[in-house]
Amino acid sequence: MSNAYTVQSGAAFKKKKRGPKALPFVDMSKWDILPAEPRHWLVYDRIPRRQPTILSGHGEAGKSTLLLQLLCSTVLGRDWIGLLPEPGPAIYLGAEEEEEELHRRLDPILKHHSARYADLVAGGLKLMSYAGKDMVLGIVDNKQGGRVQATELLRDLCREASALQPKLIAIDGLSDIYIGNERERGQVRQFMGLFRRLSIDADSAVVISAHPSLEGIRSGSGISGSTQWFNSIRAQMYLKSPDEDDEDDDSQDNSDLRELQFLKNQYGRKGHSIRLQWQNGLYLPVASPGTLDALAVEQKVDNLFLALLRRFTKEGRNVSDKSGTSYAPAQFTKQKEAKAAKVTSKAFADAMERLFDAGKIRVQTEGPPSHPRTRLVETSTDPSTTPSTSLPPPSTGVCVPPPYNPPSGGNGQGGGGSRPPAPTGGGPTVASVPFMITRAMREQLRQCGVSDDEIAKLTPQQAHDIIRGGLPPQ
Repeated sequence: MSNAYTVQSGAAFKKKKRGPKALPFVDMSKWDILPAEPRHWLVYDRIPRRQPTILSGHGEAGKSTLLLQLLCSTVLGRDWIGLLPEPGPAIYLGAEEEEEELHRRLDPILKHHSARYADLVAGGLKLMSYAGKDMVLGIVDNKQGGRVQATELLRDLCREASALQPKLIAIDGLSDIYIGNERERGQVRQFMGLFRRLSIDADSAVVISAHPSLEGIRSGSGISGSTQWFNSIRAQMYLKSPDEDDEDDDSQDNSDLRELQFLKNQYGRKGHSIRLQWQNGLYLPVASPGTLDALAVEQKVDNLFLALLRRFTKEGRNVSDKSGTSYAPAQFTKQKEAKAAKVTSKAFADAMERLFDAGKIRVQTEGPPSHPRTRLVETSTDPSTTPSTSLPPPSTGVCVPPPYNPPSGGNGQGGGGSRPPAPTGGGPTVASVPFMITRAMREQLRQCGVSDDEIAKLTPQQAHDIIRGGLPPQ
């Protein structure tokens, strides 16, 4: 028995023996000459592509509706609660709502955007309803040492997504796609790894809805079960109801209010929140209590800054954005108008940054090259900034994808042809455009190759059109 065992083990060793396998080290030899590729976003600074994101909220918060709004905004190229998703096709996989309920929920969203179902089909929206059906995407294989394996449905989804390359894959919800032990950190980590692979192969944002635990609601973290769910993702949103903060509040006035909190974002801005209100079948952004008062105060300081800058310019007293004797906030604070309004140097400094961001002021360089001088000027009064009819063409960078042409043939939503023109019969299409060019939009415009001076000349509609990849209206 001993010799037999030795021979068999030796034969098995020879059969399995292979040469050394090279490790997949990253080749950085050209990184000094090649710029880093811009990060891929679904919603700039909020929802990354090529990574899974969790949208958590209790059972009546409205996660499904918010996901459907995000899907429609992505496919139609419209705003989503004041933010602009990257336009393109999208896939929805839902376990709770039947087809008719999806139809009912989509109606008010399309009405809000003055769009038709034909626009969703042409734009590449793919809906799947698994209400009352098996929608499990990951199972634990105990024969493989407890490894989490993709189900046939997930493999089919990966194949379709890799071919379609959607900007968004929305999955509603987490408890329906995983039947393993959510408190086993290793299994949870492996399961989320399946969706990271999916998002990379499809160059998509994968957004998964989830219910928080009682502790997640009490703490305000929105977590569910094992913290490994949230350790395994790069972004998390939490749709919160006002009454979660006050268990004794029985008021019905706040029943339509929600707050979308961006609690985790390892690639961009975090800690931001958007206050929402249920209106006509969907959630729309509203001003939070106190926000309008704060904006009014800021506007008064901004106007005072511009008024003093005009007066100083008329009097030939140049001011600067740099610290020193001519520092604008310090000089303006000494004026009687500022003293009467009790505006501090810090308030003027904040106003100066806002005005720079809004493109209302800029730094002008004067004098010979050997001894240049700089001063602050108001953009609107500078003759060199007279609006021009020539606008920059949209960039071909990440922020402006090539137009999506659905494949011909197929059934249901896969119809051929390019995206149809604006819907007829229901009046002209009215795109949902923010009333001002936001800071996030400015970053997107800069990625599209638009300079700050050119941004200052754009209307919100023109900025919206450039980001979407179309030329601004004449």
